[in-house]
Amino acid sequence: MSECVRCGHNNLSDAAVCQDCAWPLALDAWRGSHHQIRRVSLDTGCVNAKRQNIYLNLLERWADDGLITLERSGAFLAELKGYLRRRKAEAIAPHRPVWRLGIPGMSELGINTFLAGPDIADEVVRVLFPTAATLTGNQAADVEHVRQHVITGADVFVTLNERDFIRRGKQEGLRRQGIWVVTPQGATDLMGDLYGWDA
Repeated sequence: MSECVRCGHNNLSDAAVCQDCAWPLALDAWRGSHHQIRRVSLDTGCVNAKRQNIYLNLLERWADDGLITLERSGAFLAELKGYLRRRKAEAIAPHRPVWRLGIPGMSELGINTFLAGPDIADEVVRVLFPTAATLTGNQAADVEHVRQHVITGADVFVTLNERDFIRRGKQEGLRRQGIWVVTPQGATDLMGDLYGWDA
C-alpha cells in the first residue's frame, strides 16, 4: 500500500492512478488524465545560468509562453553558490505559501495561500536514503526540496541529480506515492508527448 501525496488515500502499490483522486501513479496514466502538469519544481542543479542544457532551455521557453510555471523551494537559495546562478535562481518563482487546518494562515492578511499537502519527509528519506543513519547536509537539502514540492502541491520535480533521485529504484519508489521526479529531458519528453508542445 502507498499513500497518495495528493489526497492521502492508500492505494495498492501497483495502482496506475489513485483510486480516490485519480492522480497518476504510472506514466501511461497521464494520458487522458484530467490532471495536467503545470507547476514544475526545479532542483538546485537546474539553475541554467549559462543556458547550456537544451531541455532546461525548453522548459524555460514553455514557462515564458505561459504553458508551465517554474518554481523553487525555500531551501533552494540557501545551498546555491555563484553570482550568475544566484541571480538566475532569484528570477524563478518561489513555491506558493501554504496554510494548514487549525493553524492561522496568511489568507486573513490578503496573501494568496492554499491548503498544504501532506508532510512526507520521513517517507522521502526511506526512499532516497534508506541506509543513512544520519542525513548529510546535502541529503537533508534533497529531502527538503521534495518535501516542499509535495506540500505546495506542485506537479513534477525536475532534477539533474540522477544518483540521489532517479537511480536504484528511487524514482519508482517516489512515483508509487505520486511524487513525479524526472530529469529535464524526462519532463520535456513527457509534456511534449502529452500536450503536443514542440521543441
